[in-house]
Amino acid sequence: MNSRANQRELVRTTEDVRREFEMRGLSIAAWARLHGYSSQLVYQILAGQKPCLRGQSHRIAVHLGLKQGLIGSVQDIDAQLEPATSAASVAGAPAGGKLMS
Repeated sequence: MNSRANQRELVRTTEDVRREFEMRGLSIAAWARLHGYSSQLVYQILAGQKPCLRGQSHRIAVHLGLKQGLIGSVQDIDAQLEPATSAASVAGAPAGGKLMS
């Protein structure tokens, strides 16, 4: 099986997540508090009422395994891009990576 298929298998359904909470005897609200999330937002996500595209809803969905993604900040993105922009500058290109004609 390829890695892409394996990644797809890691995504859980909201029913899977609810069952996991039930099996562990843990309330959704307690989990939300433990991780610094809004319990109301966690309930909305598990009810399918939020798209989980960005911000706290994205972080919650990734944390619960409902979607693939990374949890990070703008600074994390900048740190990942920094080596590429440094290499471009060394090669004589401006920081944006485009050469002027």
